[in-house]
Amino acid sequence: MKQWPRGRKRAATNVLSATGFNRILVSTIRAPALSIIADRFDMTAPGTAMALSIYVLVTAVGPLLAGPLTELYGRQVVLHISNIWFLAWNITCGFANSKEILITARFLTSLGASAILALAIMVGFCFCIFRETYALVILKRRAERLRRDAVGGADNYETPEERLGRQTSLSSTFSCALSRPLRLLTTHPIIQSEGLLLRR
Repeated sequence: MKQWPRGRKRAATNVLSATGFNRILVSTIRAPALSIIADRFDMTAPGTAMALSIYVLVTAVGPLLAGPLTELYGRQVVLHISNIWFLAWNITCGFANSKEILITARFLTSLGASAILALAIMVGFCFCIFRETYALVILKRRAERLRRDAVGGADNYETPEERLGRQTSLSSTFSCALSRPLRLLTTHPIIQSEGLLLRR
């Protein structure tokens, strides 16, 4: 990413900025219509609150699952899959004919948004603009391409992880990613200070 042209950097930044805006917008855009939704689906006050807040609750936990996937498969793949997932379940929300379907679709929509890469109406634009930015995935793809194109089938192009024989499994990646927030909270004073500040 450091060697990208300035235009490509701006394009990636704009896509991710629009993504963040869209994620926040979708979390609260239905708030003014909650009374209409409650009347239509005969929802109680707690059910209405759940239809709104379940999105935010799941987006708080979802990145713990999406993060390890980006380390294994790269950010671009996770971005595109989360975009399609987000869009499909958002459309389901629009056509829901019962409160159960609405809340379930809202829950599943937030899983797509929790990758912090939910870019619903700009999916096509995003497919064209967003490029892979995770260094390990870029190096792995480059090494594979060089090995494939090498004269005489030379196979001495390796990433540092391949050279050291590191094979990352899905379970070890998830366990590392899930324990990382707790490790950061207990070992970094700046994060502890920020947590105390936000608690107020």
